[in-house]
Amino acid sequence: MYIRKSVYLPLMWLVLLTMPFWITPLGGYTGLATRVLVIGLAAMATNLLIGHTGVMSFGHAAYFGVAAYATGLTLKYLVPSTPVAILVGIAIGTLAGAVIGYLIIRLRGIYFALATIAFGQVFYFIAFRWNAVTGGDNGLRGFQRLPINLGFMQ
Repeated sequence: MYIRKSVYLPLMWLVLLTMPFWITPLGGYTGLATRVLVIGLAAMATNLLIGHTGVMSFGHAAYFGVAAYATGLTLKYLVPSTPVAILVGIAIGTLAGAVIGYLIIRLRGIYFALATIAFGQVFYFIAFRWNAVTGGDNGLRGFQRLPINLGFMQ
């Protein structure tokens, strides 16, 4: 069992780090690979929450969205630095999760699930109805796709 883990983990890192080199010549898209990794991260968060705590949350995608909008708004209006914007997005998403978590932490079972649905819907309607800030159905506009630059490869 330990041999498997010691083989698969370095192999996974090798595949992920070399992906920008081989995915485009094979007809793949780096944008698609990025989306797959981001959605995989959200799935791992759900697995962590349900598997270790036993509570069913339907609203954690809202915090994911809050962090994404915070990152985009930071890039658009405050600082044109991607690493700074990502850190701001993480901080705002974490803060939103902490505030909502503080409000619903004592709920159990179906009440907890319904409260997470309710807060998720609140964030959904804010994102789609507040057109002046979030862009509504069209989302944030005016961003250019950044090239992949990991320092040692481009």
